Amino acid sequence: MFNQRIARTGWGKEPAMRAAIRGTAATSALDEKQHDRWDYRRDGAVSAGRRGQGPAAWVVRGGQNGEVEARALNEGLTLISWAELGDLSAYATKEQLRAACVREYPDLSPGHVVSQTWRFAQEIEPGDFIVMPLKSDHYKIAIGRAVGQYEYRPTDDQEFPHIRAVEWFPKRPLRDTLKSDLRASMGSLLTVSRLRRHEAPSRIAHLAETGIDPGVDGEPEITSVSQLLEEAVAEAETDPRSPKMLTIRHLLAHWGEWRRTAAVVELISGELADVGLTTRPHFTEGSVDTVVALVPIEKEPDDSTEPTPAREPVTETVRRRRRASYGSGICRPRRCRCCPARL
Repeated sequence: MFNQRIARTGWGKEPAMRAAIRGTAATSALDEKQHDRWDYRRDGAVSAGRRGQGPAAWVVRGGQNGEVEARALNEGLTLISWAELGDLSAYATKEQLRAACVREYPDLSPGHVVSQTWRFAQEIEPGDFIVMPLKSDHYKIAIGRAVGQYEYRPTDDQEFPHIRAVEWFPKRPLRDTLKSDLRASMGSLLTVSRLRRHEAPSRIAHLAETGIDPGVDGEPEITSVSQLLEEAVAEAETDPRSPKMLTIRHLLAHWGEWRRTAAVVELISGELADVGLTTRPHFTEGSVDTVVALVPIEKEPDDSTEPTPAREPVTETVRRRRRASYGSGICRPRRCRCCPARL
């Protein structure tokens, strides 16, 4: 896997890092001259705080409704608003920037504005990956590399005057092809945010070259729900002392989820129960990195003489019907992503 290759070569070593990002000559999206434009040793692009860590990955959105996405892609830019702050490079400290935010945007939280504008102007560095989730192109994402320092161009666009040059890769992966953990990391409502968790920078590099998310190194493959349940039942029947083990994150990913909302818990618990399984410990406990076992449900003694009603056989048709009702707008969670309206 790509991440294993990174681990062997050493991500923090600049030549090895560049070679890993380029991939083979046959698949590289950019030619040698373009890659040399961000030679870390020659340009001294990596700050002392980031030296040895390789490029970072950032989400920078193209406007609240995607209004500057086309310009960003056509002109090779990433750009943000907050025009009233003027030239961001004029602020030597965050305290100075905060004072300007309080003055120009009294109705907004200064912390959010300061963190995003400071990141854009001061923390993004040449060679870093820029990810722009697209609203104008069927929910794809654009991936590029920052190749220039921060610029203030009020004459080009008075509403979006804060700019950095970007070389965009030609591939536009679909957001649905990303594994759930990486997709969740991109779900921040902020305009500018850094992707830190789950080996995001190396996975973004692989996405840019191949359009495929390799996942976290060592994470098992995500299969269909049917296959997961069949394997778990088979292992439980073969040797109950050696049940199928997986992380809660991996379990959720089989259902295409990454958050344990009430509706998600009900859906997964129901489908596990339909084949006589549950998790130990329950997957609502602990962090998403907690390992759980898929084990048979312990049957309670039943003195009742009444026959148990037959359950509806669980087929793919039944599963589709359940998921359709799950996304019908009746979900209870406050921020359930499946519903048309936010409750």
